[in-house]
Amino acid sequence: GLLRGQRGVFVRGLEILDYNTYKVTLEPFMRFQMKGIGYFHPEWFHGRYHGQPLRVAREDFTVGDLNPQSLENFHVQMLSRLTLENPDGTQEASVGVFEQAILGDYEPLGIKSKLEISRWDKHSERTDK
Repeated sequence: GLLRGQRGVFVRGLEILDYNTYKVTLEPFMRFQMKGIGYFHPEWFHGRYHGQPLRVAREDFTVGDLNPQSLENFHVQMLSRLTLENPDGTQEASVGVFEQAILGDYEPLGIKSKLEISRWDKHSERTDK
């Protein structure tokens, strides 16, 4: 199945501030596919050398139409509303990102996977030989 964060809360006491407790709530509202900048993309994966001359291309896709079960779509950034609750109860609002890329087994969440991730690009042909 698909596992995507819907909401998150972090609570942390900071030693330098006498362990006062801060609470951050994240509420995702928009998904950015890291595939769009090359991460896990089957041809344009991030940082891949494509030889000379410089290759330039673009790909158009509708995020809602992508198959979330396809490896190239696993890595996402979730644009999120953030609320910081200070130790005195005051709150501050902002916007940030929550990055997610769960690949392979992850026991704390009970995720079992047959995915081999040691070299996710091992089937791609290199052009820099």
